[in-house]
Amino acid sequence: MHDQESKVPAVDSLLYKLEEIRLLNTETYGRLGKSIITLHTLLLVSGGGGVCRIDGDSISMSRGTCLVLSPGVLLEASKEEVSEIQIYLIAFHVYDVSEPTRHQYGELPCRRVVSVPSCSRLEEIARNMIQHRQRENTWDRLKANIWFQELLLDIVQQGFLGSQPDAQEAISRTMAYMERNYREGITRETLAQIAGMSAEYYSRLFKKQNGQSPMDYLTEIRMRHAKRMLVLSNTSIREVAHSVGFNDEFYFSRKFKQNEGSAPTVYVKNYSRTKNVASLFIPYSGHLLALGVEPYISPRIKSNPITAHLPEATHVDDVNPDLEILADAQPSLILTSEYVDPLKAERLNSIAPTITIPFFQMDWRGHFKAVSRVIGKEKQANEWLSNYETKAERARSQLKKHMGSSNKVLILVIRGGKYYVYGSRNAGAVIYGDLHLASPEGVCGIYHFMEMTEEAITNTYEPDYLIIQNRDCADVRKAAEPLKTGPWNKMKAVQKQQVYWIQDDPSSWNCYTSLSHACILDEVVEWFVSQ
Repeated sequence: MHDQESKVPAVDSLLYKLEEIRLLNTETYGRLGKSIITLHTLLLVSGGGGVCRIDGDSISMSRGTCLVLSPGVLLEASKEEVSEIQIYLIAFHVYDVSEPTRHQYGELPCRRVVSVPSCSRLEEIARNMIQHRQRENTWDRLKANIWFQELLLDIVQQGFLGSQPDAQEAISRTMAYMERNYREGITRETLAQIAGMSAEYYSRLFKKQNGQSPMDYLTEIRMRHAKRMLVLSNTSIREVAHSVGFNDEFYFSRKFKQNEGSAPTVYVKNYSRTKNVASLFIPYSGHLLALGVEPYISPRIKSNPITAHLPEATHVDDVNPDLEILADAQPSLILTSEYVDPLKAERLNSIAPTITIPFFQMDWRGHFKAVSRVIGKEKQANEWLSNYETKAERARSQLKKHMGSSNKVLILVIRGGKYYVYGSRNAGAVIYGDLHLASPEGVCGIYHFMEMTEEAITNTYEPDYLIIQNRDCADVRKAAEPLKTGPWNKMKAVQKQQVYWIQDDPSSWNCYTSLSHACILDEVVEWFVSQ
């Protein structure tokens, strides 16, 4: 091992800076098409599988695969060659400490294809990176970059050293296997074989490391998924049992009552009568408020307008909640997303029944309906959505009359001296989705936002209308000065003075929730119709 380590390049002489991270699904992955990689890039597969091509070579991908790509390589991505794929795309700069002016210096000392045994942990790190990088707080963005260093270290070590995983990594590999394949007929012997150990030794080691047997851990995973299915859908007990790996619905019901303290049917009824709801994710707090329910516990982000509607709520952090505060507050139900620290997420159920509503796998309407189902307010949710759709339809008619159907709208955010073009998520979901306003070519391919230079924006897009949020300058007159000179002058929207500035509650445009979207709908109509 000493000889092997002595061959490791001086990776500590390089600096690594996170530039972009986003989660791609099958559709958004396919939009990458054939492209030259311009930054050092990691493609970490967190779900599904398939094939991609790197410089003409076919590469098989499955959960736990990480592709390490250097600038200049040709990536060929096709949605026809993948199935239910989920990939974290992480782009970053590499600097040489001795020559700080040289960007993209050298190559990472790492194989192109790395199999990551600790995939679940890296996925959690990636989710935290996305969550904190999207915030306007400088410290949160710094934290995202620190997490990136940890993720990169794991991948490069695994890809360079190529050493056999130790016992702890072997146990982690079986845990990841259970997370992926909980629906299958998994036995202790199967897991021991994956770990490369005897069944007895594997069981002792697993219990020593996790405080429970591997089969109890598997049951816990199955029950977590069963609870979500019971609460978020109208699926029968039999279908739920089969979906989470139980062939016998009666045995499933016994195990459920043993683990959760009540039968599945009672468990569902209890949710519809629940009070004192704890929301650990600010968009879900917005959905609760839209349903007339004030969260008993919630994140309270200073810059987020939803916070103003939470005067009495107990404050907790969304990613790293204080479990003592949660326990003392004694909520009867906890709503959370996959962003919560995984080590703490495991302990939430000991405080109150916990439902995790996945953020990236649904749109805001899906989140809204899921929240309503959990708290027994589906009727109210349907009424709210019906009113929203009516309002959106009326707004579309008004906007078409005043703007026509071919005029294009671009959403731009200025933050920290940098420019970001916003795509189909957040405000884009209202502008391009609900209001059917046209976007400049290429914008709909942006999942959330993309950083671009002034020159790139003005050379790439030709919008008729420009919506700008300048977080660096609250004075609109001062913020508008740069538009009078330089590359902005040639933009059609600027020439026609069809530029609109987001001033009140600016972060409502960046919060993906029902309450914020209703506000955006009203504001856009007021802008464009009253011009």
